Amino acid sequence: MKPIMLVDDDFNVLEGYKRQLRTEYEITTFSSAQEALDHIKKGNEYWVIISDYRMPGMDGVSFLEKVKELSPDSVRVMLSGQADLQAVIDVINKGNIFRFLTKPCQPDDLKKVIADCMRQYELITAEKELLGKTLAGSIKVLTDLLALAKPIAFERSRRLKAIVKIVTNGVHIQNAWQLDIATMLSQIGCVTIPDDILKKAFRGLQLGDDELVIYKNHPVIAADMLKKIPRLEEICQIIKYQEKYYDGTGFPEDSVSGDSIPEGARILKIAIDFDIFINAMNNDDYAIKEMQKRRGWYDERFLSNFITNVVKSKEIKKKYELTTLTINEIKEGMYLGEDVITKNGVIVGTSKQKITQSLLLTLKNYYNKKLLHPYIKVLIAK
Repeated sequence: MKPIMLVDDDFNVLEGYKRQLRTEYEITTFSSAQEALDHIKKGNEYWVIISDYRMPGMDGVSFLEKVKELSPDSVRVMLSGQADLQAVIDVINKGNIFRFLTKPCQPDDLKKVIADCMRQYELITAEKELLGKTLAGSIKVLTDLLALAKPIAFERSRRLKAIVKIVTNGVHIQNAWQLDIATMLSQIGCVTIPDDILKKAFRGLQLGDDELVIYKNHPVIAADMLKKIPRLEEICQIIKYQEKYYDGTGFPEDSVSGDSIPEGARILKIAIDFDIFINAMNNDDYAIKEMQKRRGWYDERFLSNFITNVVKSKEIKKKYELTTLTINEIKEGMYLGEDVITKNGVIVGTSKQKITQSLLLTLKNYYNKKLLHPYIKVLIAK
């Protein structure tokens, strides 16, 4: 049955609710707002939460405001024994309730409101699920296309994702899902950049003036490409400012600096620079020392947390066994042990790139067209 929470300091009122509703719904009652909140914090979910207005300790306005934070999908209703206009204004203005009812509430009126609440909950969750699946599907398509069109850029985004996990480990990040998506799509603008420029940039080698102009525009290009997708507005800002230093230097060249730079972009910049050092020197200690020298370049809170975690990290220091397999022996989850280049010069995959279903299919297609050698070096985790 559909779960409902009822909160009222009057035991008799709660028992009356149970008698009226228990045949149609799964009823949970609390006589204390704080006890109800503690119950929600444990992960218990309710379609509808109905609260009295006047209760000792915490009133219904404060309770439903906290419920909105803890369980935003729950549809909230307030009951009051007094025609308290200000209470109605407070909860409505804060967006904390769906309906307001006065006591005593007739059983038929209460059931009708609950039925409306149930329909509202179904609408909210159905839309959320649809948007979530649509967004996830769109991102999967984009990352798969990046892997096929620009393997070197896709591989970098994969490495960045692992590093970002280390930067954020143990730190609370608001809307962490946005950072995760931004990281995976951060290199999508690189599809416009020749591979020779990317290889130099990813290793921290000096770019010529013309090359730098081409490379430094890739975050803005990516943000412009993605901004048409619903719900990616904040993600686009993370991507746009991924090459911006905390002191305001870097690019894009504007006045944004410090905490005005999106939090996710500040984290991503640490990951990007660390990846460059690892690519160039393959030495964690050297990378950390060089980054510590760059005063004002990074958000110190995240850099300090990253340095604490990096030694413990297994993501970057995994040991692999290099072996040679036929294309038919290669499995998803392995990593390429070398760049894979076709006989006509097409880069199909890059060293240390994770082998996905899409990449495996691509390798087989090129092999079937006699454009790839049958043996490929791969890395397998020990």
